[in-house]
Amino acid sequence: MGIISEKLKLAKYDHIVILNMPADVAPLFSEIQYQTKMVDGADFVLDFVVDLPDMRRKITALNKAHQLTEKGYFFVAYPKVQSKQYSGIKRDDIFPFLHVNEATGQIGETQLKFSRMLKLDDDFTMIGMQWLTAKPRKQGAISQRVADYQDRVPELEAKLESRPAILTQFQQLTPGYQREWARYIFATKATKIAESHFDKMIEVLAAGYPSISLYRMKK
Repeated sequence: MGIISEKLKLAKYDHIVILNMPADVAPLFSEIQYQTKMVDGADFVLDFVVDLPDMRRKITALNKAHQLTEKGYFFVAYPKVQSKQYSGIKRDDIFPFLHVNEATGQIGETQLKFSRMLKLDDDFTMIGMQWLTAKPRKQGAISQRVADYQDRVPELEAKLESRPAILTQFQQLTPGYQREWARYIFATKATKIAESHFDKMIEVLAAGYPSISLYRMKK
């Protein structure tokens, strides 16, 4: 068995899927059987990406489809900056772009978590992901737990960039207050409600209060 097969322990998987693989990489997997189209019940999936938006699209799609088994492994292979054949992705840009929670490894709003990173060849690095829990949670339900909104804080800061004074106030808040505001803004599917909550946050912070509950108590 080849070095890559041993490194990935491919022998233990029953349904291997490899997507969008460049022809020059194929010889690395010549000793194994795999499918080139996604199937239900896949327990090992490797997908090649060309840039960060492509990476996010493919992670989001797999998360939504739930075609990976409960204990399966999902890898994305991205081109290195040092690659002489492809336009590379900077490793340090990946986690911020995907909103990876540094504490839990959770990738944005998905039910996938970062597991490991390893070299494929001179051109590609692979990022491995697994489900957060043994059984992935169905999509649709919005979490109401404050702790679940840590990865949305950078998104909220981005929304405040046009208001430097308010942004500074927000960044001076404790992490707990920041997460609470993130939940207040993002814990709804209704765009108008989210916009209304955002405007309310601006009003509260401008008045000098760290949270809406304290603001209401003082009114």
